[in-house]
Amino acid sequence: MNESLQAISTKYLTTPQIENSLLTAEIQGKDQLMKFVETRLLPTVEPDKRTSFYDPIKRNNVLTFKTIYGVQKTSKDKRQTTPT
Repeated sequence: MNESLQAISTKYLTTPQIENSLLTAEIQGKDQLMKFVETRLLPTVEPDKRTSFYDPIKRNNVLTFKTIYGVQKTSKDKRQTTPT
């Protein structure tokens, strides 16, 4: 029996990269939160390591079931599907 993750609505199976990305998303978010707190909120010994509170935060870009077939928006109402 295949042990990979499966989308309930579409029954798509994930690739190992997408499965790993989905299963580690919470850990990545917690790591990002700790980095935010350490570099922007806590007083640091070295001021050059401190980041402005208002600087943008990097996205995690977690791979999802949507990335299996590369759905891309081409306009407001139309979508184009390109197999990857």
